[in-house]
Amino acid sequence: MRVYIAGVYEDRNELRRELEEAVRLLGLHGRLEIVSRWLHRDGEPPPEAWIDREFVDLDAREHRIAVEDVQDIQSADVLVLDTRSRALRGGREVEYGLALAHKLPVVRVGPARNIFHGLASYACEDLIGALEWISQRLP
Repeated sequence: MRVYIAGVYEDRNELRRELEEAVRLLGLHGRLEIVSRWLHRDGEPPPEAWIDREFVDLDAREHRIAVEDVQDIQSADVLVLDTRSRALRGGREVEYGLALAHKLPVVRVGPARNIFHGLASYACEDLIGALEWISQRLP
C-alpha cells in the first residue's frame, strides 16, 4: 500500500524517525511504501521563504517541488495528515484537500483543527495508530 504523509516541513526528520519506528514495531517493512518525497528533501530553503509574498511567483525549483508533491499524492492509496503541529502554513492542508478530492482514505494524526479535519476516515494520536489502521486494510 502506498502512503503519503502530509505534515509540516520542519517536522520531517522527526516524522521519518517515527515512521521507521512504527514500521519496525508493527512488522510492516516491505508492506508499505511511503511515497512522500518531501520527507527526504534536505537543503531546501526554509518554508518561511515562501510566506507573506505579496504575489507568489514560484521559481523552477519551487514549481518542481509542488508538482512532485501532487504526483506523490495522486500515486498514494491513503494519506496520513499530521495535525499535531500548530504551524499555520497551509501545505499539508492543500495536500489533505487533494486527497479528499481524489477520494483517498485519510488518517488524521492529532486533533481536528478545523471542520474539514472531521472528514478524515480515521483519527488517532500517533503514527503507530495510523499505520496500524492502514495495516488492517492491507490485502
